[in-house]
Amino acid sequence: MARTLRETIPFRLTYQHQSFGRCSRERMSVFLIALFACLLFHQDLAYLLDRTCEGHVELGPKITAGIDARYYDTAWMASLYDGKREFVGGGSLISKRFVLTAAHSGAKNPQFVRLGEKDRSCQISICTAVKEYTVQRFIRHPRFDEHSSKMLNDIALIRLTDSVEYTDNIRPICIIVDDSVHFPEDMFVRAYGWGLTTTTTTELSDVIKTIRLRQTRPSECYDSLHVNLTDSQFCAGAFLGGDTCNGDSGGPLAADFEYQGKTSYVQIGIVSYGSTKCNTKGVYTRVENYQKWIVDTVQMYEERLVYPDCGSEWHGDIAVRLWEMTLLQRTIIGTLISDRFVLTVASDLPTDVTKITVRSRYHTDEIRVLKIDKHPKFSPSSKSKENNIALLELAQPVLIQDLVKPICLTVNSTPLKTLTALLYADNRRILGLQRQQLARIDNSVCSTKTGLPVEPNQLCVEKPSGYRYDLPGSVLGTYKEVNGVKRYLLVGIISHIKNGVIVFTNVQSFEDFIKEKVVGESMAVTSTYNQWTSPKLTYRNPPGSKNNI
Repeated sequence: MARTLRETIPFRLTYQHQSFGRCSRERMSVFLIALFACLLFHQDLAYLLDRTCEGHVELGPKITAGIDARYYDTAWMASLYDGKREFVGGGSLISKRFVLTAAHSGAKNPQFVRLGEKDRSCQISICTAVKEYTVQRFIRHPRFDEHSSKMLNDIALIRLTDSVEYTDNIRPICIIVDDSVHFPEDMFVRAYGWGLTTTTTTELSDVIKTIRLRQTRPSECYDSLHVNLTDSQFCAGAFLGGDTCNGDSGGPLAADFEYQGKTSYVQIGIVSYGSTKCNTKGVYTRVENYQKWIVDTVQMYEERLVYPDCGSEWHGDIAVRLWEMTLLQRTIIGTLISDRFVLTVASDLPTDVTKITVRSRYHTDEIRVLKIDKHPKFSPSSKSKENNIALLELAQPVLIQDLVKPICLTVNSTPLKTLTALLYADNRRILGLQRQQLARIDNSVCSTKTGLPVEPNQLCVEKPSGYRYDLPGSVLGTYKEVNGVKRYLLVGIISHIKNGVIVFTNVQSFEDFIKEKVVGESMAVTSTYNQWTSPKLTYRNPPGSKNNI
């Protein structure tokens, strides 16, 4: 980034703010998110997206052109890498699971994000403060159009597979969520990145660089770049020379800003595009115009409970299978996941819905089933019993009470770390449920032991001795903190058992199926990586990329 910091002209969009009062949505899950946004923007609940973000601490001298930024506090800076771990651009950490970047950065298919990195030449084994995370989803703004000459909506969010652990070297940048806040049109900002420091070379900077820029009139970008900007973009340049350049795409532009009586280091823009010569004004995405989209997207993809009034404890820490339902004369176990749906295995279920009822473990009343939804890709003849999962829609809601409660089930889950089953011992002198921690068997080992194929959406454990744990549909779970409360979460249900090994249907692999049926929300997210062509302007991608717009 030294004297040239962005890529060549990336774009962003003119996002027309609709009334945040429109809080009715067709589907419940979307409605809840809309309601959150309405409360957020219309009941004075203005706030920082992640309140743990901190003010800026500059440990180095002020600069007027691109210089070494190692001694600046850049704990929020993210570096993006493709599957070969080649650097593809920058971004900024905005919460424990999300990185903000440019939409056009998706063209390089980023697969990994490094946080706490200042010198890219330093190996992670040596620079132990650097942490690498896997990209789970690349979420471009829905109105980003790579074919538009206006290059609008150049903004995207990266959802990480694991939650980030904040340290002295890794913290989020501040994102103000308050539609009454507008930044000055002529404010000074700082841009950060590892882009080219001169156009006479194709070598990116190993060390993070920074440059001080000032927002200018849109007409100045028209004069130098011949582009008309929208109100969701801004023009900026360095008066004493310097620019963002190739390799800086997606990086943040930030400034100190006093908000709610505190000075915070706030992200103002995102490096989008500019001149191929990297020596004039550049175009940047205006982050404040995307507050609502950022909040909605983070809320949509954050880990959350399918049914909040869930639980597996009774009067304190006593584990009870409050969610357990029996069906087909107690030959199959079902699991209540909401007041209207029971999750179970697809195998052995009848096709005639009138032949099946469910009964709570602690109540004698039978509940009629309205509809049976087997997974569309389940095949009874499959040796592996792949996709062995089904949902039973009940004819009437279950009364949620002390001894009847859905199991906790999350969507947008993080990877498993432990597995726990709540089991009754064969020895009847041992009273109550016992928490048994189980070790997962590698799927290839499981296949060898069972003599059956094991699919990616299945998982295996050794059958614990001395416990009753064999009915299809029986639950495997994990203890985890969700929204500040430790909960027992559903992980899998028994599909079949062979040679002392239990094969489970991994429920986390069927988020889309469950959400579509239970809350009417499909999780499918299209991450299409695009290329751009243009004779004059380029995104700030690294050299060798297809930068032209």
